[in-house]
Amino acid sequence: MLLVITVVGGIWLLRSVGGQQQLLSWLPKFSSDAVQILEPSGDLRNNFSAKQMRIHTKNADIVIDGLRYELRDYEVRPALFHFTTLVADTVTVTTRPSDEPIVAPEHLQLPFVLRVDALEVGKLVVRAENLAADRSGTVVQRIRGQLAFENDKHTITLDSATVDALQVSGDVEV
Repeated sequence: MLLVITVVGGIWLLRSVGGQQQLLSWLPKFSSDAVQILEPSGDLRNNFSAKQMRIHTKNADIVIDGLRYELRDYEVRPALFHFTTLVADTVTVTTRPSDEPIVAPEHLQLPFVLRVDALEVGKLVVRAENLAADRSGTVVQRIRGQLAFENDKHTITLDSATVDALQVSGDVEV
């Protein structure tokens, strides 16, 4: 009987918007406050938005304001997330100094496939923690492009972006 209740509860958590909202409210507790999603709205499996998403890592804090996406397709095995659109009003990355030297990863293979047909970021700000108070840092605006992270091949197509008065575009493949 307990197994049936657990299975039904798990299905409700994943398949209903109310269940997904409950899972998101538990996320900070399960991630030791590494991930927080503020004011989520919509279905994680389709159209979703959040006022803000905060990600805390060892070397940086990432704050995403005005997150919105439309998920085209997803698979559990193999893990695949294919977004029609992925939009953020502002992404702020604040890096922390480290005593350890930066080491390039041995491989770039991810445990999932990520595809984004239309990526839009209104403003990307990257700054060091000791400069965060004065709001300085590198600012890239009006970013438009596509992403494809598949196995060990990562492709970023930049349709346009503006850094100060310089507008850039192009492809990067790693």
